[in-house]
Amino acid sequence: MQIIEYVSQEHLICMEYGHCMGNSCYETEPESEPRVAPSWRVRRQRAGPGFEPAAVGPYRGVEVAARRPRRRLEMPTGLATLVFGFGDKLHIECAVDRPAGEVAASSIVSVPHRQAHTGTHAGRIACIEVTLTPFAASRVLGAAMTEFDRPIEDMAAVLGRGASELVEQLAHTPDWTARFGLVDRFLALRMRARPPSCPPAVAEAWRRLQQDPAPRLEELCRELGWSGRQLRRLFERHVGLEPRHVAAVARMQRALRAESTGMTLGDVANSAGYCDHAHFDHAFKELVGMTPSRYRDLRTAAGVPDALTTRVPRRVTGLTLPEAPEDPERAPRGRAARRARAGAAAGEDPQRRRPEQA
Repeated sequence: MQIIEYVSQEHLICMEYGHCMGNSCYETEPESEPRVAPSWRVRRQRAGPGFEPAAVGPYRGVEVAARRPRRRLEMPTGLATLVFGFGDKLHIECAVDRPAGEVAASSIVSVPHRQAHTGTHAGRIACIEVTLTPFAASRVLGAAMTEFDRPIEDMAAVLGRGASELVEQLAHTPDWTARFGLVDRFLALRMRARPPSCPPAVAEAWRRLQQDPAPRLEELCRELGWSGRQLRRLFERHVGLEPRHVAAVARMQRALRAESTGMTLGDVANSAGYCDHAHFDHAFKELVGMTPSRYRDLRTAAGVPDALTTRVPRRVTGLTLPEAPEDPERAPRGRAARRARAGAAAGEDPQRRRPEQA
C-alpha cells in the first residue's frame, strides 16, 4: 500500500540571525545558536482489507517537532478517534466552560462527543491516528458507547495490556509502513472478535444526519416508524450521543466548512441552516467555547496547511492555538484556566487583570 506524505514548509533548520531561501540557510552571525522551526510531517495510508470498511479515511502517521509547547483546539466531529502515541503526553481538557477533568496520556481513546477540547503537548509528538464510525468503535473498544463516563480516556484504561504492548512495538519500529501494518492487524483482530450489534436502521439514521441538508428529527422518526424516545434510546446506546446532539455537531461541521471558504459569518450561518446570526453565535459558543469571529481570527493566524491538521475527509477537526504554556504540567487548570481563556478571548493582558496577585 502506498504511503502519501505531507511535509510542512517550516521544516528547515534556521539560524537565529540568518536568512533562509529555498532549501538553503545563510548564516550571518557565526556565534548564534541554531533555532529549529516547528515542523509537521504527516503520512497517510489506507486501512487493509480487513479493516477498511470500518475506518473513516486513511490512517494518519503524525510527527511534530517544536521547541515550545503546542496547543490545539480539537473540534467535535461525531466520530471516534484512537491515537496510538509514542511521543510526549497529550494534556486534554474540555474547551467549553463545563470541564470534565483533564486526561494526560500519550495514547488516547476519544468517543463521539459534542464539545471542543484543547490538547497541549511539550513540543514533540509521534503517533498513528485512526478515525472510526461509532459502530466500528464499539466493536474495537469492546463496549457500548454508554459505558464511557468521559468522552476522552487513556487508551491503556480502555484497551488494556494489548494496546500498551502495541504502542511499545510502534516506538521501537522505525519504518512507518511496518507501523501501519501493526496497527491494522491489531484493529482487524479486535473487529473480528466482536460481531456487529448496531441495528442497520440506526446506522442509516446516523448517516442521514450527516447529510447536507439533513432531515429534521421529526421527519426521521416518521420515516423509521419510531417515537422520539425510541430514537433517543437507540442513539445513546449505539452512537453515544442523543440525536439532537448528533444533528447539532453535524450542523456545526457544515458551518466550519463554510467558514473555511472565507464567506462572511452571516452567510456561514445561513448556509449551515441556523435561524439567524444570534442563534449561530450561541450554538458556536456552546460547542466550541468561543464566538465565530474569535475562531476566525485564530484560524487565520494559525497558518498551518489543511493537509497537516485535518484528520477526516469533509470535516474540520481542529486548529493550532497560540501561546501554549511553557510546561503542560504547570498549565492553569479549572477556574484559573477559564479566567485565562476569557481574558484571551477579550484581548486582555492576563498580567493586568488581577494586579493584586502580581
